[in-house]
Amino acid sequence: MYRRRMLTVLGAGLAAGSFAGCADPGEQATSTPTPRPSRLRIRVENESDEIHDVTFRLDVRTAGADRYEFFRLTAIEPGTTREADPRDLEAGTYELAVELPLGATTIGWAGHECTEKLVVVRFTEGATEVSGRCLDGD
Repeated sequence: MYRRRMLTVLGAGLAAGSFAGCADPGEQATSTPTPRPSRLRIRVENESDEIHDVTFRLDVRTAGADRYEFFRLTAIEPGTTREADPRDLEAGTYELAVELPLGATTIGWAGHECTEKLVVVRFTEGATEVSGRCLDGD
């Protein structure tokens, strides 16, 4: 009985300490990264024998407001590469939805992680590939 009561008290103490946000004296608190702006570049490569359209939805979340933008690249001829005008984005986090004939995908990032983002949509005879990477090495 005594052991059960001690375990209960010990367990309650540990739970209360973890809920209260207690940290060891040697631990440092992690800081929230400072928001930074980002630049978005989009390239569509059509290696198939069909004409393609791509629709984009860009969500920009900042400290002040959320902004949504819709745009398209249309009539991308076989064997061609098209680029959208670069977009300079306010400091925040971003989501780019890429809508394709067979479905959609989303790429997300934050300005403090990637100050310049390149998204490539590549149509081939058997598949469609969407990739995103940082150009600045962050």
